[in-house]
Amino acid sequence: LDTTTGKTVRNATVSGIVLGQALTNSTLAVETAQNYFPAGSGKGTITTFSLTDTSAQPSSFPTDKWLVGATRENLALAPEPFSDNCSYGCSMMTVTLINADGSTAGSISGVTAVHPGGWIHRVADPKSDEQQLVNPSIKKTIDITGKRTFERGVPNGLGLVVYQDVNTGNGSTESKPAFWLSSTDDGHPHTENLEQFTSK
Repeated sequence: LDTTTGKTVRNATVSGIVLGQALTNSTLAVETAQNYFPAGSGKGTITTFSLTDTSAQPSSFPTDKWLVGATRENLALAPEPFSDNCSYGCSMMTVTLINADGSTAGSISGVTAVHPGGWIHRVADPKSDEQQLVNPSIKKTIDITGKRTFERGVPNGLGLVVYQDVNTGNGSTESKPAFWLSSTDDGHPHTENLEQFTSK
């Protein structure tokens, strides 16, 4: 659907078990398989549908990886899906960035999450627990060591709010928003309108 008018942009039909879907700025991608996993007997397939030329025929390519998200231009594939609950630590994986035609565009190591809009959470150095948010579409890297990220609606659409613990003065700490990131602008950390976010 067109987000401005609500009109249908394109209908897409796939067959098989749907394992995931993702949107780039110009493509809808849907991963299907013959089983509940893409590798081996799952025979995973990613089918892409152009959103700029809606009369174009869909194309597809095989994969043994999971479709875990997308940047503005590329699909993000990982060896296994990411967990929504990292209470006992998040798995770090190498994410492969794939063009809509199935060719490889690059890879990012140490990834723990792929967020909407192409922000990728990675551990840059496991020994020091250095954490980063990387947006390969705009070549942006932000240090978030000691902070936590949450997917939120932000003043200009979908994005991330980054929280940090601050000392309250009585020996305890409180989680407060430090900045927010948009999924659509140049990727700079915003500090305006922080008062509209409450801590989790």
